[in-house]
Order: sequence, then C-alpha cells, then structure tokens
Amino acid sequence: MACTSGCPTPGAHASWGECARSKHVQIEGVQAHQYNAGMRKQAENYVKAREAGLQPATVSKKDVDKAWRLTDKTGTPFRADA
Repeated sequence: MACTSGCPTPGAHASWGECARSKHVQIEGVQAHQYNAGMRKQAENYVKAREAGLQPATVSKKDVDKAWRLTDKTGTPFRADA
C-alpha cells in the first residue's frame, strides 16, 4: 500500500509522498519557526495600533513604534495616510 497511515482515501495515491503531500504536512526548522513567531508578533503589534486608532505607514515594528511615539507626542492618533 502506497498511502500513509490514517489516509482518508487509502489506495488513491500513486506513492507515499503523494499521499503525504495531499495532507499538506508542513515541517519547519527552528529558524523558520522563529521567523514566523516574529512575524506574528509584528502583526499583533500592528493590529493593536489599528485598534487604538493609529494608522502606521507599514506593519514593520519601526513604523508602528514611530506611530506610537508621534501619538504620545501630539496627543492625537497618528495617521500615515493623512
């Protein structure tokens, strides 16, 4: 049998690899995990800024931090699009 254990359609795949790919299995290394965790944190910070009424120029930490600093300095929500 070419399929992996637990395949919902046993025998439907030509090889074990085809069956595994059909399950969309993703294996990532430590570096990829750290990168993804950093990107999630960056996105969370951007969302928090947007929820507070700020509009940073980009989702980058540098721009989000700049938006917070200018908001604190001026007392009004920073809007990069204004």
